[in-house]
Amino acid sequence: MVKHILSVLAGAVIGAAITLVVVFVYGVGLPKQQDDIVWLEQAGKCLTKENLRVFGIIAPNKALVGEEKDYMLDKQIMLLVTTHNANFYEDQVIRMPAGKCAKHAGNFNFRTREDGVRIVPVVVIN
Repeated sequence: MVKHILSVLAGAVIGAAITLVVVFVYGVGLPKQQDDIVWLEQAGKCLTKENLRVFGIIAPNKALVGEEKDYMLDKQIMLLVTTHNANFYEDQVIRMPAGKCAKHAGNFNFRTREDGVRIVPVVVIN
């Protein structure tokens, strides 16, 4: 009888270990992380050549921005994406380098506080 109980327990432990390895090492059954950015195949047109002001941070390399002098946010809101961790902060002014502009590179979908969906252009300084 003890032999049967030990066999059942050993089988359960080995089965649990195999399941954990399959799930966590190979990612089977885990939800895929979704990126809410839909990238364009090629960079699009210039959306602005003005300096940008940060008013929301999404990640160390992603920030919601508007034109620096647009305090009422009447103009286009954009998601600025950099290739490095820029560590953005609120009200940071990002100076547009001479001869460069914020080019449309994709679209960003996010939920507002009112449970609406908003789509803004993703820009890169190029």
